[in-house]
Amino acid sequence: MELNEQTIAALKEKFAQALEQERIRLLAFAGENRASAEDIYRELLAQAEQTRGIYPKFDLVAEAESPEFMTLLATGLPMRRCFETVHHDELVDEAMLFALSYAQKGRPAENGLSSQAAAAAPGSMASSTRQQREEIRTRVSRGEKVKL
Repeated sequence: MELNEQTIAALKEKFAQALEQERIRLLAFAGENRASAEDIYRELLAQAEQTRGIYPKFDLVAEAESPEFMTLLATGLPMRRCFETVHHDELVDEAMLFALSYAQKGRPAENGLSSQAAAAAPGSMASSTRQQREEIRTRVSRGEKVKL
């Protein structure tokens, strides 16, 4: 093939078209990635809010400085699970302290430790009068069910 001005001009035109097509393809790819990155960012912020709703001490900025947290997050684990994994020991300690304070504060006295009865009971047959017992016998003999 002979390189003359026409051939060189045609090659330049084809090369320019190929470059333009590649530029358009790259822009489209970058646009898709930008949209994808924005979606991921929005999802991470939503997960951070959900995690903060469960764990008020959660701080995304502080957690982002933790290599362990970021490694777990990069694997695709939900943010809450990453936080729970990294801070497992602290969370268990807090839960135990909460349970202990709750148990000490709100536990009712055991039955038998108090001089009072656990519940008020109606009078027994032994404390009823002879007339009351006769009335109950009469009612039972007629087939009535009597509750004491």
